[in-house]
Amino acid sequence: MASEQEQGRIHGRLAAILAWKPPPWATAVLALALIVGAWWLIYSEFHSHSLNDIWSAVLQLRKKLITEAALFVGLSFLALILDEYLSLHLMGVPKRFFSMLAPAYTTYSLANALSFSFATAPAVRTRLYRDMLQPIEIGTLSAVTGASVFVGATTTTGLGLLMGADEIAATGHITPLIWQAIGAALLIPAAIWIMQSFGPRHSLSMFGVTITTPGSVRAAAQLIVAVAGWVFAAAVLYELLPGHGGWSFPAFAAAFVGACYVGAASGAPAGLGVFDAAILSISLADEHAPATAAALIIYRLIYTVAPLALGAFILGQDLLLSRGKRSAP
Repeated sequence: MASEQEQGRIHGRLAAILAWKPPPWATAVLALALIVGAWWLIYSEFHSHSLNDIWSAVLQLRKKLITEAALFVGLSFLALILDEYLSLHLMGVPKRFFSMLAPAYTTYSLANALSFSFATAPAVRTRLYRDMLQPIEIGTLSAVTGASVFVGATTTTGLGLLMGADEIAATGHITPLIWQAIGAALLIPAAIWIMQSFGPRHSLSMFGVTITTPGSVRAAAQLIVAVAGWVFAAAVLYELLPGHGGWSFPAFAAAFVGACYVGAASGAPAGLGVFDAAILSISLADEHAPATAAALIIYRLIYTVAPLALGAFILGQDLLLSRGKRSAP
C-alpha cells in the first residue's frame, strides 16, 4: 500500500489537474471561432432557401412525429431526474422522489437552456434544495451528477462508435478499426465504474461529504440511467430529421453527443447555432435543407424552450412564495 505521503502527493496532483483552467483569452478565441464558423456553415446551407420554404417544412411535420419526439423529451428529463435521485443515495442523503422532482427538473431545464451548466446547476440547486440539503452537499451533488452525465456521454458515444464504425468510416478517411478503438477507449470510464462496484465497498470524501461506492446493481442502474438520458435526447432529434439524417441510430447518437459538447464549448445558450451547425454538417442538408431546419426548430422548441418555460415558472413560483413568507407578519 502507498504511504500517506505518497497518497498526499497523488491527491495533490489530481487536485491540480482538476483545478486547471485554460487562460481566458484561449476560451474566448475558441468560442468566437466556433460561433463564427457555425453561422457561416448555416448561412452556406440555407442562403438559397427562403423563410417561407422553412416555415412550410415546419408545417409539414406530422403531429404524430412531434408527439413521439415530445415523449422522448419527457423520458430524457426523467432519466436525468433519476440520475439525481440515485446520486443523492450515493451521497448518503436520500430524498423521496417526489420531494426532489421539481428541484431536479428545474435544474436540468435551466442548465440545458442557459449553458455554463457548471455554474447554472449549482445556483439553481442552491435555491431550490435550500431546505433539504446543506450548501456543501449541494456542491457535491453538482459534482457527482456532472461526473455521471459525463460518463453517460462517453459510454453513449463509445457504444455508437463501436456499432456504427463502418457507417461512420464511409464518410471520411478514418478506418472502421480506428473508430472502434476510439469507441472502446471511451468505454473505459464506464468499465471502471462497474468494476469497482464488485469489490469491497469503500468510502471517499468529496468537499467534506462522504460518498460510499455502490453495489453492482445500483452502479449498473446509475450507468443505465445516465446513458438513457443521452439516448432519449438523441432520439428527439433523430425522430424529427428527414430520413433520420441518413444515419443509423447508434452512429447518430455518437455524433449527437459530440455536437452537444461542441455547442457547450462555444458558451452560447444551449449551443445555439454551433450545435445546429454540427448537426447540419452530418445530415443530408443538401437534399433536405428546409426539412432539416424545420427539425432543428421543433427540436429547440420542445427540448429547450418548453422545458425552460416550465422550469422558469417553477423557479418564479418559489421566489414569490419565499417573498410572501418574508413579508408575512
